[in-house]
Amino acid sequence: MIFPVSAFSQKDVNSTIRLEIPVGEDDTPVSLMNCGRYGVVLAFPTMPEVKSDSLLWSFSSLDVNMEVMRQSQIMLHENMFFRGYYVDGKYLYYAFSTQGQKKENTTITIFRQNLDDGVLSWITTGTNGVYSVKAVHASSNVVLCTLSDSGGNSFILSADFFDNTATFLKLSDNGFPVYVLGISTVTNGFTVCYTEKLGEASIFKVISYKYGRMVTQYEMPTGDSLKFLSGFPLYDSLNNIRSVVGSYYTGDAKNLRNVYGLPASGIFSCNVASGKIQLYPSRTADKEIFYLWAEPVTFNEVSSVFKGEAYMPNYKVTTDVDYDFYGRPYTRYYQEFIGFKSLMAMNYVFSSEGVLLWIGNMEISHSVGTLCEPRAYFEVIGKEEILNMYFSVDHIDYKFISSEYRNDPVESFYPTKKHKKDSVVDEKNSVIDFWYDKYYLVSGYQKIKNNSLAGHNLRNVFYVQKIELE
Repeated sequence: MIFPVSAFSQKDVNSTIRLEIPVGEDDTPVSLMNCGRYGVVLAFPTMPEVKSDSLLWSFSSLDVNMEVMRQSQIMLHENMFFRGYYVDGKYLYYAFSTQGQKKENTTITIFRQNLDDGVLSWITTGTNGVYSVKAVHASSNVVLCTLSDSGGNSFILSADFFDNTATFLKLSDNGFPVYVLGISTVTNGFTVCYTEKLGEASIFKVISYKYGRMVTQYEMPTGDSLKFLSGFPLYDSLNNIRSVVGSYYTGDAKNLRNVYGLPASGIFSCNVASGKIQLYPSRTADKEIFYLWAEPVTFNEVSSVFKGEAYMPNYKVTTDVDYDFYGRPYTRYYQEFIGFKSLMAMNYVFSSEGVLLWIGNMEISHSVGTLCEPRAYFEVIGKEEILNMYFSVDHIDYKFISSEYRNDPVESFYPTKKHKKDSVVDEKNSVIDFWYDKYYLVSGYQKIKNNSLAGHNLRNVFYVQKIELE
């Protein structure tokens, strides 16, 4: 079964095409893979006609006008989940993993689809104890994935589609847990930032793989109170690592299950040559604010941008009447967590040496539900400006920021609706992503009400909208 796709075309200043897929009350998971000028690929599970322990995954390839080019189906194990994708030239790579009946058995399958003709190939491998996998990079027929087991140990899986093999790259010979913080690629190799547990102590390491050789670029011992969450190298014009930036956390993480990963207490920068590390705390003394940080991108020849988002838990005060030993009533007051509120998107600009140059912010006020995860989009425009965008219920807030202009107001625009009288009742997981040229993709889940439509006055959809920004 392929989900029916309904789309419409309407010329508009900000929006050209909107596509909707009915998902029902249970919000059937739909994964969107942005393939640039090749269009998009949508993946979603459907129940097979015959009862089994497998799920039928449907894949729809759409062109830039949201018209279906090809459709295919793959039967996968019912416990197999979509884990991530990467586009390299004309090839789309995406990863699935499944945990078997026994906790220690996991199967990982990495697919490669030729976007010109749709030809599909894949590599399947098994490992022990791995429960999560995310495809992070693909280049010259090689896919790199980070894997994590229940003990917090990390691995790197290298899948080579040239000779159809999969190998695990060993980061440590000590037998202690390793946690991968980030991977970036350069010509003929890649760089890995990770922490390694050495008994009661931990060490932060940066290593490079080039031409099949591993070289340690930097290492630093860390205390128990400081936990690194992410780490990414910054390069000079000759692709030499000059510094590392990332996020860290200090404190107790027991009550943070509703947060995507761990919220950062701040960010750090580390100069590789001097070994000096600088911490930039983000938490304020009077508010419980969570910060999530993404991988930095190049701003210009001498600096990079590190993007973050700030969220604050929302609570409501609930009252309850109870009685003391003598039967006298009294009122109790307590706080109840009702979800997160998005506060701002932040841009930290660092030099290649790890020096913080300037900071820009875009204010946001939007309730995002009980799961805190990255939603804001940012893009470097030319070599001087940063564009921040955020989708809020039914409109897009945006702001251009530069070192000279950081206090301009936030502006908004409303993308075209499918029907004129559509009203968004609820919205989940809406994100914005650059597509190609001056076009962007907005996608997510919406519950839409329209009393003027007979029989369709309330619908739950996964939507994809093509918007144009001049």
